[in-house]
Amino acid sequence: MLWWPLFIKQMHATRKMTALAPQVAELKKKYKNDRQKLNEETMKLYKENGANPLAGAFPWSRSCRSSSRWFGVLRAMRRTSRATA
Repeated sequence: MLWWPLFIKQMHATRKMTALAPQVAELKKKYKNDRQKLNEETMKLYKENGANPLAGAFPWSRSCRSSSRWFGVLRAMRRTSRATA
């Protein structure tokens, strides 16, 4: 339940990037030999459309950190229960 808002943000970012995929493919064909220009035009496209390529990764990384903490807590509880048994 705690990760629901992060999941929603990630889904919106993914949908924006998916919608822009055909335009990015066209840019790749157009600037296949000029990597610098390709990066500039791709970032310009993302900026014009309000898309951020890292927006989908950030919420995921936050949820991974908190998930790993919970697993650490569960492991510690398991060790403690074994030691007392």
